[in-house]
Amino acid sequence: MPLSPTPLSSATPSAVGAANAGSANAAARGDHVHALPDPVALSNKSITGVKTVLYTSEIDDGNSGTADTIDWSAGGAHKSTLTGNCTYTFTSPGGVTSLVLKVVQGSGPYTVTWPATVKWAAGVAPTLSIANGAVDIFSFYFDGTNYYGAQSVKGGA
Repeated sequence: MPLSPTPLSSATPSAVGAANAGSANAAARGDHVHALPDPVALSNKSITGVKTVLYTSEIDDGNSGTADTIDWSAGGAHKSTLTGNCTYTFTSPGGVTSLVLKVVQGSGPYTVTWPATVKWAAGVAPTLSIANGAVDIFSFYFDGTNYYGAQSVKGGA
């Protein structure tokens, strides 16, 4: 007696052929789900073809002082609270990616000096908000060499 095929589910999968690396416990393909180990071990491996990345947390780099290193290899969303006129150093994320830096103005106002590898529209860095506690969000596209930056939010609270 031949086996009858399993009927297709009418449910919409949460993702087709995709999973959130490091945070997912299931990957959907078609109409069924395969469990993944939790966490997914990706040591020294690359994931290609990812369309969306969700950050599970913001890396708080603490108070900046006069120099702050943003280690993009630790994650793509960072926060830095200015406690002095700060010179940033960026550690490469290791490949082409999009990155976000939240800069919180301390009791200054304080200024920022960006790495030479940060490229701004018309070659001019945006100005920071000056109010105590003001939030400026900077988005960067890293092409493997340079960080192309834009100020996405100015003066959020």
